[in-house]
Amino acid sequence: MKNETYEISHLEGDLLYMFFSIGKNGIVPKVVEYQCVDKDVYNLAFGDLDIINNTVNDKIVTNNGDTIKVISSVIQTIPLFFKIHPKATVLFTGSNILRTKLYNRILKMYINDFCDLYEINGIVEGEKSFSKFDISKNYNQFSIKLINYEN
Repeated sequence: MKNETYEISHLEGDLLYMFFSIGKNGIVPKVVEYQCVDKDVYNLAFGDLDIINNTVNDKIVTNNGDTIKVISSVIQTIPLFFKIHPKATVLFTGSNILRTKLYNRILKMYINDFCDLYEINGIVEGEKSFSKFDISKNYNQFSIKLINYEN
């Protein structure tokens, strides 16, 4: 994926990244957090930083006119995370149906850029387990992990 990205800062520990969306609605701090949910399994969460409550809002629509740059910046955190956690599996889904559809479109468009580095799987609606990502299907949840990780 060769799109322009924002400069990413690595914050406290090794699970939190931040960048600033700059667009028609101003400068908006964005946070990408890798939340440990099980041994070597992490949920990727991202959204706007609510400075008052010090929380991440993944429901808000910033509408800053820079969606591709924002998503590209989030994707850019994945290899940074795997550099520190090479055995991890990262799970992600959209916070709503439209965002999940966006993630499906992005993965379908850029699957050739990702498939040499990562094993990408998804869960199709009505299914209970992950299967290998197939561009002819739409998924509700995704998982990604490094290919050829050597212990």
